[in-house]
Amino acid sequence: MARLFISYPHLDELVAAGRVSLAGNTLTWTDGGRYELTPAVHFLSLVGAETDPNDMVGRVKTDAELEELRAEHYKDSVILGEVAYQVAEGFVGQLG
Repeated sequence: MARLFISYPHLDELVAAGRVSLAGNTLTWTDGGRYELTPAVHFLSLVGAETDPNDMVGRVKTDAELEELRAEHYKDSVILGEVAYQVAEGFVGQLG
């Protein structure tokens, strides 16, 4: 199943440019592709650490997955165990 991550700023740009429309949690591209959106974060980098014991940098996790991991998410940061991460907030879209 096709998935994609869209950050809040990128989504705003797409809507402003008329490339997508939103109805509830459904994003529709002007070419007809539809994605069901779920809040998520994209792990960008470590904060104050040199190694990533959780192997999270580059990954995307939904809010539900963060909860399962017992991660603490606030705005553009996530703490997982003893490690802090810089994240981009947005949505995961599942092709619908």
